[in-house]
Amino acid sequence: DKRQIDPALMALLLQEAPEKITDLGDQIVIRHLYIERRMVPLNIWLEQVEGQQLRDAIEEYGNAIRQLAAAN
Repeated sequence: DKRQIDPALMALLLQEAPEKITDLGDQIVIRHLYIERRMVPLNIWLEQVEGQQLRDAIEEYGNAIRQLAAAN
């Protein structure tokens, strides 16, 4: 639903990538789109948590390292 898109964002999309946008009236089609999730770097996040959350994060990080080592 095109009404859910901020008019300033719509104008920016049409300015920056008009060939990727098709206006269907009440809807738009975006032909090519990358979405990027913003994440807090692990070292900063670890400084902000404690207790079980900290232990779980360190354990998961260790598991990821083991999986990467096993894949090589």
